[in-house]
Amino acid sequence: MQSDSPDRLHTELFHHMADATGVNLETELLSGRLNLNDLTSAIERCKNCSGPTACEAWLKQSQPNHEETPPGYCRNSAMLQVQRALGYLSSG
Repeated sequence: MQSDSPDRLHTELFHHMADATGVNLETELLSGRLNLNDLTSAIERCKNCSGPTACEAWLKQSQPNHEETPPGYCRNSAMLQVQRALGYLSSG
């Protein structure tokens, strides 16, 4: 995963983590289950993480939409699990 800046790297990692856990951020925003302030806060939490290398390694072995939960060290693990559940319940 190549990136021009740490901010871009963390933003890309967050989006890939959402994809891996089956959270479609665009759908969640459009549905109102996720608001822009919460998305921005999640990206900021990711930017404040000092271990993006661990996420990169985890994401290399993950498959989109196949991971039930992010790794425990992910600062957005709870948020992504809630969004996944909300998306699942609304489709169901």
